[in-house]
Amino acid sequence: MSIRRRRPRRRPHRSPPTHQPTPGRGKGPSIERSIELALEPGTFIEWDEVSEFTSDLESVKARLDALVKTGEAARAVGLYELFIAGCYEKADAVHDECEFAMFVEDLFESWIKAREAAGTDPAETIKLLLGWVEKDQYGFASDLEKEAVAVFSRTGLAVYEATIRGLYETERSKAQAIAVAGKGADHQPYRLRQYGDVLKAIALRRGNINDYLKIAEEMGITPPDCEEIARLFKRRQRPEDALVWADRGIEMVKKLSRYDSVGYDLADFKRELLVKVGRSGDALQSVWAEFEEHPSAFTYRDLMKFAPKVEKQVWHEKAVALALQGPLDDAIELLVTAKEWERLAARVKAAKDVELEDISHFVLEPAAKGLAKDQPVLSGRLYQAQGMRTLVSKKSKYYNAALNNFRRAKECFVGAGQENLWQMIVDKVRTEHRLKSSFMPDFERLVAGKKPESDKSFLDRARQRWLK
Repeated sequence: MSIRRRRPRRRPHRSPPTHQPTPGRGKGPSIERSIELALEPGTFIEWDEVSEFTSDLESVKARLDALVKTGEAARAVGLYELFIAGCYEKADAVHDECEFAMFVEDLFESWIKAREAAGTDPAETIKLLLGWVEKDQYGFASDLEKEAVAVFSRTGLAVYEATIRGLYETERSKAQAIAVAGKGADHQPYRLRQYGDVLKAIALRRGNINDYLKIAEEMGITPPDCEEIARLFKRRQRPEDALVWADRGIEMVKKLSRYDSVGYDLADFKRELLVKVGRSGDALQSVWAEFEEHPSAFTYRDLMKFAPKVEKQVWHEKAVALALQGPLDDAIELLVTAKEWERLAARVKAAKDVELEDISHFVLEPAAKGLAKDQPVLSGRLYQAQGMRTLVSKKSKYYNAALNNFRRAKECFVGAGQENLWQMIVDKVRTEHRLKSSFMPDFERLVAGKKPESDKSFLDRARQRWLK
């Protein structure tokens, strides 16, 4: 979604609304007025305000949902439509629209339920729905055709399927005519894929393997299709057939340029099927082969999942031994996951500071916490590495995090009676980063045992800004 490039307006403080009660509707603003207030016309919603903004919208939506439950579905339909239109009107004034888009999609789904509860013609609902999708310029309804499959009642779904199937066949005929003419033989029109995906979603809801397979074959079977078909066979208690399709999908993934989440899901699902058909040994060998190729905390968890209880310690030792031969960051992360604190301590002790500073805080933070009690000096080194990493990268917006890391390093070193190690950090920071004016004043306060200036209250900092 494109955002108009204008100076953002800050949101006003939210005060309780002071509107006159709407006659016949009790106290407080009418629902129509509540929709308008929640959408905050004229206000630009910044990325860090979207969650609060969407939460307010959810509160209003709850009032509409309640109307459907209390027998006022017909009234709710018009209000949902007003709300949806209002969201589109607001779209250009919402930054980081993902959460907002999800809310709008929920509105559409509630609108479908309200129309069905009101007894409206499902064909008319579908026509309106597809019209919204066709005119959608913000991507709010990009997946709505598929999501609607789970919302329609059985009666509405039958009409929906008939409508989509007709559209699918029309688009398929067009594609075949283009192919016969020798133009775009390898091209699959967007609408054909769109309607085909809806028909596959309907087949999934009904658990109809034949319908799913027919559409998939017409469109060209993909790894996700193989996974869905495999899961359908599993639901029918046919694990052997499911295994065939899982294997087919895995072979297709191997030919892709990258191993994405679909490939991982298929591999993990195949192992579950192997266990189900009594081939636990094959499942274990499969996960070990993957671990050997990519030793990590992620693949370690999979290995422990499939290792027999009586053999877990054996496989654990094999995994740890292999991981210790690999990259430092992978080894640290796996040792933390495996709670191998002594081996972790030895690995950290052998590492150079520059090696540790090259590792993400997502890996070092859990390791530092795990070592803090029994190995405070090593824990301090990990906190030191995180602080230094931030300073070297010159990411000033994370200087507060760096200060916190240095504070923890100081606590670890001083608590272990190693004040000299803390002084070495102080000397290094003063020498190499003395020109970082937005960092050094608070760092010197930390060295002196005082609270950093950033710990002052908001009003105190505001006063200081005014004086400057």
